[in-house]
Amino acid sequence: MKFLAFVTTKRFLWGLALFFSCTVLAVIGLPQNYGVFYRSAAVIVACVLYTASQSYTADQLSEEEAKEQTQPRLRCVDVLKVLDGTQNLRSNVFRWDEQKQAYSIWQYHNMDPDPAKSVLEIPAGKGCTGHAWQSKKQIWAERAEIFGPGQHALPPEQEGKISPHLQWICSTPIVHPKKKTVIAVLNFDGDRVVAEAAHRDFIMQHAERVATELGSVLSRL
Repeated sequence: MKFLAFVTTKRFLWGLALFFSCTVLAVIGLPQNYGVFYRSAAVIVACVLYTASQSYTADQLSEEEAKEQTQPRLRCVDVLKVLDGTQNLRSNVFRWDEQKQAYSIWQYHNMDPDPAKSVLEIPAGKGCTGHAWQSKKQIWAERAEIFGPGQHALPPEQEGKISPHLQWICSTPIVHPKKKTVIAVLNFDGDRVVAEAAHRDFIMQHAERVATELGSVLSRL
């Protein structure tokens, strides 16, 4: 159904018409010993391959398009204001950087004054982000687990870049909807203690919903 919707769009039909015309002109220039059958077959095969390639790339997103679709989803963290209107809420997405061999912030919300938005690099398997990525499970951590000897603490050189006001982090794996592999991690965090278990559950469930939506976006990069 999705394929049929795509091949009936004006954009595709105009592109196919132009490609068909160019292919026909190219085939006409073939040596005379190529008969009508081979010439026709060449045009058909070329058009089929064109259609297949266009159909495959139609659902892909550029880096900028993916960021544009990610940003409104990161702003969904502000929904959590209903639990505590005084809380400063932030969100970000970490992706694996092959060049740096570390998790790096790819997109963020409400982190403009925070230097961590551009310099924080998390080693593989470290911090809430690394543990969520490797375990494929959502991680909830409070201050004692994030800093110092905490089980989700970062190496000292990276820990110093984290906001000292941080009270909790909820790290949620972003999973590829088809491959079922982790392709990124969504982080929500805040600067007020979440004392009630019901509030924590609400935050975690909300983060899972947003991560699922982001999976449908980032899987198209």
